[in-house]
Amino acid sequence: MKIKIVHRADGRALNDSTIKRDKGFACQNGAWATGKNTVTNARAFVAKLLDPNYDVSKLKGFELAAEILKPVKSNFKNKEGKQLMTTPGLKDVVASIKRILKDTRAFWISTSLNEECGGYNDGKNNVYQFTLPKELRQYVVVKDENGTRLEKIKDRTDALQPSICMDGDATDGSDSNIIAINSGPLNDVEISFLTSLPLAWTKQIAP
Repeated sequence: MKIKIVHRADGRALNDSTIKRDKGFACQNGAWATGKNTVTNARAFVAKLLDPNYDVSKLKGFELAAEILKPVKSNFKNKEGKQLMTTPGLKDVVASIKRILKDTRAFWISTSLNEECGGYNDGKNNVYQFTLPKELRQYVVVKDENGTRLEKIKDRTDALQPSICMDGDATDGSDSNIIAINSGPLNDVEISFLTSLPLAWTKQIAP
């Protein structure tokens, strides 16, 4: 699957005040989208997934979702002060945040590879096409006896297993400026961008 051109249905016009302010399309979660810090926060998100000392096993609901959204990395210990090693999987993170915070406080910009845009291309919304500067590489989070790492894949083969998509060369995301999550049905994937989509990449294709 080639991730180079994506689409988004959006009720806003390109001259909307929020699009002008963000100089493109950005998530509207205030804790995440702090302008210049969006890329930093997205890289920190990837780092959390790979950190064997990062533990959220005791957190649930809004507390879990809020912690995952925190740009600042933090670790958790049990009552005895012992460092726990249970780290969140990407599938658990995405499911928890989508279920708890919904799209009103989401920290991503939802897009699709096709022009149907998950059913939101209904004739009422504007449809935008984004051409990325380069094709994104896909990775899955692998946990084994050697630790936690990102492993490059050609494409997802499990509808329940999301992948991380990045434009950089480093497998920890540290040099990526575009970071997204590929999730959903294999025949109708959603590419959720943790980083912004600038106007320079944007073209309105409908109506």
